Amino acid sequence: MTTYNPDTDDNVTYVDHSLMDEHYHNPYQSADYDKVASPSKPTPLTIHITEGLPKIKADDMPELLARRIHDISYRMQSSPEFSYTGLMTSISTAIGTKMGVYPKQYDDGFFVSPTIWAMIVGETGTMKSESQSQSVITLKKLDAKLSATFKTDLSSYKKKMKKLQTELTRLEKIDGSIEEIHELNNKLQDLVDNPPQRQTIIINDATKEALQKEIASSTNGVLYEVDELMGFFRYVEKMGNDSYREFLLELWNGKYSSNSFRVGNGKTEIPRSFLSILGGIQPEKLKIFIRDCKIKYGNDGLTPRFQMVFLPVVDNFQYVDMKEDAAIEQEINDVIEFLYSWNPKDDPNYEQYRNKDNILGLSFDYEAQQVFVEWYTEMMNRVRGKAIKKQELRDHLNKYPALMAKIALDYHAIEHAPTGQIPAFISKLNVIRAIAMCEILECHAKQMYEGFSQGGTQETNLALDLLEQVKVGSFKDGMTLSKMKRANLGEEEELKEALELLIEHGWMESQTITGSNRPSTQYKMATHARSYLKNESDYIIKVTASHEDMVWSKKLDEYREELRIEKVNAANKKPDMTEQLAAYESMSDEEKVNTSKLDIYFPTRSAEELDALEHEQD
Repeated sequence: MTTYNPDTDDNVTYVDHSLMDEHYHNPYQSADYDKVASPSKPTPLTIHITEGLPKIKADDMPELLARRIHDISYRMQSSPEFSYTGLMTSISTAIGTKMGVYPKQYDDGFFVSPTIWAMIVGETGTMKSESQSQSVITLKKLDAKLSATFKTDLSSYKKKMKKLQTELTRLEKIDGSIEEIHELNNKLQDLVDNPPQRQTIIINDATKEALQKEIASSTNGVLYEVDELMGFFRYVEKMGNDSYREFLLELWNGKYSSNSFRVGNGKTEIPRSFLSILGGIQPEKLKIFIRDCKIKYGNDGLTPRFQMVFLPVVDNFQYVDMKEDAAIEQEINDVIEFLYSWNPKDDPNYEQYRNKDNILGLSFDYEAQQVFVEWYTEMMNRVRGKAIKKQELRDHLNKYPALMAKIALDYHAIEHAPTGQIPAFISKLNVIRAIAMCEILECHAKQMYEGFSQGGTQETNLALDLLEQVKVGSFKDGMTLSKMKRANLGEEEELKEALELLIEHGWMESQTITGSNRPSTQYKMATHARSYLKNESDYIIKVTASHEDMVWSKKLDEYREELRIEKVNAANKKPDMTEQLAAYESMSDEEKVNTSKLDIYFPTRSAEELDALEHEQD
């Protein structure tokens, strides 16, 4: 209905989605409104309270990795997810461009590079920065060694250059032979064409052009490691850096080459783009990052590329004062150093590696391949179906097949690096471990895209926030979306969805203002609704819910039990001694005197053990 407002000289159209209190009278409203039936109570908003996000478990990963995570997290009293994230990123960076995974048995077009983009999410005071630093300390030491080597090589290079230039000048002064001068010129040109290259592992700050050069000069890719990711994101979005974001999106793949041409800088050729990213971020800032990606860039794929993101709840603090486990630290350091210096061509398994256009990759073994096909088919049907309603989450899960392969590769490398070689086939155990970890990460991703709520959707959470703002007076009747945004109540698109939800449930109503200015929509509380904000139970229904069945976590437990039983049975199984017994029967009587059948069945037993067995047999 449209009425005239004499105070503003505007026509006001009220859209009442919940009937007003019968005792309420609006002086600018037609008399017909009083004939409307008595109002109904607004409908409460529903949220689902979960039991908490699933945590990583030591049994679900290689023992060496689990022990190092425990050492860091227990001493620092930080979340194990912090150090897990950092260590996995370090392992992937150490492997770099040397190796990847071909998840399909025949299709070489599906290749996964071990690049990992990870966020360590935590409030201030949760030791996220310290955990991150401990997790990448080996890479930092390697980077320092490479820097020292480069300085030595550069000094030697300059000395050689100076020596050749001096000798060339001397020959020119004394009219030396053309052959000698020509030979020195060739040597000098060879030095100019092949200066020493600085190998970089870790970068903490770089412009797009500087990052391009560092990646181009690195033979194994680099890790962009920052303490606070939000500052990095803001720099990328800064005016004039429009192409930086697109460049980063390309680097995530870790497979393709690229060329860059700049006036004054010439051509920068990147033969193989590889960049991992690791940094800390606070939950509220992560919300802003996700919101900005959606509003400013229309979900261009940057957020889903950060696949390793946990939203850990930090346990209660307890005082711990103990030395670092030097043995386990050295073991994990040895693994990372081996993987960084490892040359696949020198590995005994080289001939079994997949090789497409000189891009090497591992495969899944027969049993692991069957597991992958089952999970991959299930995952893609979920992503393409209607069960997952939020587009951002579908985009995120669409990249999980690659994430699973990366985690499986890291686990495989951690287990086998101490042997000095990397087998060409990833085991069923490590594939199921990786899938189970993806299952945990999916629970965290769901909550991340729902605004870190304990069950409510992002729209529901914002709607409830608006009701709280009504209670404290921050939300005022007649506010428009732009005014709400200026009051820091949220972004316009998100606010609109939340307000529509409140209107649908009878808590608010909208009104369109027309007149001298362009039409605008104002929002106000339904007048009868305020009385229902006194008790939380009147506007919130809390439904207890649990996470979806962790199917693959259960399968991992079952498979580990199978392996345990196989190991026990193998230990108790009577060995096949057919050949040995045949050889015993063919012995002469004299030889048999000095040989017992027990020596054949138990060749490693001591004399005392054999005597006891013979006595028991008698």
